[in-house]
Amino acid sequence: NSREWDDGNYLYVYAKSQFFNHKIHTPWGDAINFSHDFVRDFYVNNALYWLEEYHFDGLRLDAVQAIYDRSKNHILYEIAIKVQKYFENTRQIHLIVENEDNQSRYIQHDKNITPIYYNAQWNDDFHHSLHVAATGENRGYYIDYSKAVKEKPPSYFIARTLTEGFAYQGEPSFYKNGENRGEFSKDLHPMSFINFIQNHDQTGNRAFGERLSHLTTPDLYKLCAAVYLLAPSVPMLFMGEEWAASTSFLYFCDFPEELASAVKEGRRKEFSKFPEFCLPESVKAIPDPTDEETFNKSVLNWNEINEKYHSEVLEYYKTLIRLRKEYVIPVLCNIDQEKTSCSLFNDYAFCAIWHVEGEKPSVLKLFANFGDKPVMTGGIHCEKSFMESEKGVFRELEKTKKLMPFCVCWSLDRADIGGKFNEQAKAYKKISPA
Repeated sequence: NSREWDDGNYLYVYAKSQFFNHKIHTPWGDAINFSHDFVRDFYVNNALYWLEEYHFDGLRLDAVQAIYDRSKNHILYEIAIKVQKYFENTRQIHLIVENEDNQSRYIQHDKNITPIYYNAQWNDDFHHSLHVAATGENRGYYIDYSKAVKEKPPSYFIARTLTEGFAYQGEPSFYKNGENRGEFSKDLHPMSFINFIQNHDQTGNRAFGERLSHLTTPDLYKLCAAVYLLAPSVPMLFMGEEWAASTSFLYFCDFPEELASAVKEGRRKEFSKFPEFCLPESVKAIPDPTDEETFNKSVLNWNEINEKYHSEVLEYYKTLIRLRKEYVIPVLCNIDQEKTSCSLFNDYAFCAIWHVEGEKPSVLKLFANFGDKPVMTGGIHCEKSFMESEKGVFRELEKTKKLMPFCVCWSLDRADIGGKFNEQAKAYKKISPA
């Protein structure tokens, strides 16, 4: 970050001439100039410092799409390679990227599912897809995951992100004015992706810091949790999510007066572009990020855990995590990504399968319906369910081939049962690159 007024950051002051590239601008100021070896060394050694001196388990690199580097060996590769080499005989290091450009090149794994560079990427596409289905929101970047501008329904985006990683693998983005976004990711192992249904960005960047549990129904909230906590990709929980915390998570900061005023006004100016904040009084209602009360409203109320609804959600999450340990984690390393597939039943319902190789071949299946109406699944069935969102879902699915509204059903079946799926699925609309 190169803004001169940044509290505590003086790089721009004493290294202004060569440390920054003044011709390239990012949302955080002038780009870092990685054409100089001393700048590259600074960042590589900074990463090693936190890992060695503070014994961090890993690092998450934020917004790497804003890194401008035209070197033959991109700085992201250099950091990953040198970190791996430094710790190769000592301990495992987890390297994570956040990358709006969906560049799968950084999160490749070898045949042993060992990361070549970075372990995984935060999968914003998965979050956005699930958010649209659970809340109906379709403004801002959510529009790219809705039928408002795409012919494909919400079920397409959820199913694709579960089975292929990215929703956008080179297709044009309406939100980005038709710019092609993303790289091919279907061949990547599910553990290359970190899935979540909320995080500090997706809550804190909202005007009033609403959590997903504030924006959807209890049934849909639990449905979202069951989908992502039992899917093969790495799940990431956000604080308080596991009991559907009632507290918001607002954007707050503590800066000197000049910078604080600029941040406050800049945030309100940004939200004034939205219809619901077109009036001055509505803009003034947005909490001041520099007000201590804004921070206090974001502090978790741990006493909620003892209340009926919150304790029930917490127990539900505990059950899902136990089921993940028992059924999903043991098969992760044997998933054959080439055979992964999915089918859509309607705009809000789908089935996804992951084939598991090994001594006892099996098939992990997910049936999910985010809609308010039951849907027919044809001949597709599962042998035995290890998780159903409510009692009777599996029985109805087997008896009538009908998937109930707002429900989810997970199964881990013998491979021969999975084989039947492939034949029966031909009658349904398959997912394929746009």
